[in-house]
Amino acid sequence: MSKILVINSGSSSLKLKVFDTNDFVELASGLCERIGIDGAFSFQYQDQKITTPAPFPNHTSALEYIFEQLKKTKIITSFEEISAVGHRVVHGGSFFSQPVIVGEEELAKIRNCISLAPLHNPGAIAGIEAIRQLAPELVNVACFDTAFHQTMPSESFTYALPQD
Repeated sequence: MSKILVINSGSSSLKLKVFDTNDFVELASGLCERIGIDGAFSFQYQDQKITTPAPFPNHTSALEYIFEQLKKTKIITSFEEISAVGHRVVHGGSFFSQPVIVGEEELAKIRNCISLAPLHNPGAIAGIEAIRQLAPELVNVACFDTAFHQTMPSESFTYALPQD
């Protein structure tokens, strides 16, 4: 069974969901809170909910813990079961109008957009870098909040003001 891991990595939290790619059923969801301080982990799968204190010094340690829990609960047995990791990225600037597979060039462009979303993009970058460190074989896909706005027709975002 192939799975997709979706993460929303913020400045001090990391939310996740795991989906079965055959029928897109949600297999698990979780939240690492208060990354960098005394943290907690909440995890739901099947009909169970687990909440436990867990210190996460950084996003990499939070994702290590998440992967341990996914394996412990048999949501995954290895990284080979994960076909892709989706990352929510708040701002892609004018660079991105659709989801992209993240390589070095794409990561550099996301970094260039930090000033456009200084509270959000650094967390997303930390999540992408953590996945790349822990499981370099996984495909990382960035999905941008701003991509929605780039597909709007000009009459939907152009104001009735003089151009000069």
